[in-house]
Amino acid sequence: MQERLSNKQQTKGLLILLIFVVLRITILKIENEILFLLSAFFTGSICLVYLGFTKWVKIDLRWWWRFSRENFMKDIIWGIFGFLTCFTSTSAIMLSALNYGFTSQNTTSNTVTVASYFQSLFFGFAIASFQEETIFRGFLFHAFKERFRQWRSNLLQALVFSIAHIGYYPLEAWPFFISAFLNGIVFGWLRIKRKTLIASFIAHGLLG
Repeated sequence: MQERLSNKQQTKGLLILLIFVVLRITILKIENEILFLLSAFFTGSICLVYLGFTKWVKIDLRWWWRFSRENFMKDIIWGIFGFLTCFTSTSAIMLSALNYGFTSQNTTSNTVTVASYFQSLFFGFAIASFQEETIFRGFLFHAFKERFRQWRSNLLQALVFSIAHIGYYPLEAWPFFISAFLNGIVFGWLRIKRKTLIASFIAHGLLG
């Protein structure tokens, strides 16, 4: 059973969340893709999230990342189901937004190479999914759960998750914030359903 977080641990965890938002906006300014990925991985995944929670906040991440060989295949299946759910809802939101006149400012090339594919997987799993699942579905959900019921805790963490994308997405890109909120609910539901972050990590990593 997971222990309660002390007030000091909660305060430090919230500081990590704030630093994460600022750090992500800063790293986004790096134009070189390889340098961006390495910077995001070492400063975000290793230093801020892993070392931050284990050494500074003093949380055993195995509380949230409960790996079980017996349940791993089920976690994979649930993760794929979560990915398909998020992909479907995101696609529907974007199509609806286009019908209402929304135009994306993304001018990134859609050319897919082997290198770009593996870079996308590395970003999805080692950076975006690990960082955000640990912070939002791990720490923040647990902190809310000590005060509210599970369903409300899930909605609250998803709302903060969406708001935390300010700076990552421009404010006028409202469909992305709606998508982040709904995806956050799905990831949180997987965390509740499986009692581990493994399934939500897989779903989030595949989504990117």
